[in-house]
Amino acid sequence: MAGKGLAYDFQLCSRQDCPDSLADFREEQCRQWDLYFEHGDAQHHWLPHEHRDAKERCHLYCESKETGEVVSMKRMVHDGTRCSYKDAFSLCVRGDCRKVGCDGVIGSSKQEDKCGVCGGDNSHCKVVKGTFTRSPKKHAVKNLETGKFILNEENDVDASSKTFIAMGVEWEYRDEDGRETLQTMGPLHGTITVLVIPAGDTRISLTYKYMIHEDSLNVDDNNVLEDDSVVYEWALKKWSPCSKPCGGGSQFTKYGCRRRLDHKMVHRGFCAALSKPKAIRRACNPQECSQPV
Repeated sequence: MAGKGLAYDFQLCSRQDCPDSLADFREEQCRQWDLYFEHGDAQHHWLPHEHRDAKERCHLYCESKETGEVVSMKRMVHDGTRCSYKDAFSLCVRGDCRKVGCDGVIGSSKQEDKCGVCGGDNSHCKVVKGTFTRSPKKHAVKNLETGKFILNEENDVDASSKTFIAMGVEWEYRDEDGRETLQTMGPLHGTITVLVIPAGDTRISLTYKYMIHEDSLNVDDNNVLEDDSVVYEWALKKWSPCSKPCGGGSQFTKYGCRRRLDHKMVHRGFCAALSKPKAIRRACNPQECSQPV
């Protein structure tokens, strides 16, 4: 007599977008094992990894930031985790991938077109592209919202090609005969910054191309900003100590040099060629002094 397996029903719930639209649920599940899951007698910082075998994508695999090794964490991903970075809607349930359409219906095959219209035909998509010419020594790409590098932090690209996950999407990097390319299918929800550190008189071309809905052109910063005129600036660092502890004193602004891109304070020498703002004076400690007894 054949036994029957346990049946279960499921439905989607809490379908509204999370407050943090940049969060990556699979990345969070890998990161929580940083201090606890040891591999090779060492601790690792675990990054999300999408398994090549579609049948394994609802099991948690993570990649070591230190060694690049991909390790099974010996558990399924939590229900509600996206099956693949190539599919923004299908979800893992009890270790199996369940097809979900962009209309939020389980089993639906309806998909977004190339610029995010559910069931669209790409007729409202616009391609934005252009080319910069620069003198590079090194280039890097970073997430502007978090300030974290997604490519080339401390020269970490030592392979001619690699696939990695950042900002909730999968990226592909290639370096072929000195021509570097970085691409993602998206959708990209955050802002990225491409950094180029100049060196000598060497010139290169940096070409970009992306697709966007026509209604979003030049709206909400969905454009390309080219800015290499001013890298550093004087910024308010702190106020000087008040000249008097009570009875009305005064204090002045103290300025430091900071990098405009990420507002990180740097050595004052980087701002040596820039005119320093005049100090601002303000009153402080206005309360009356207590009378001695």
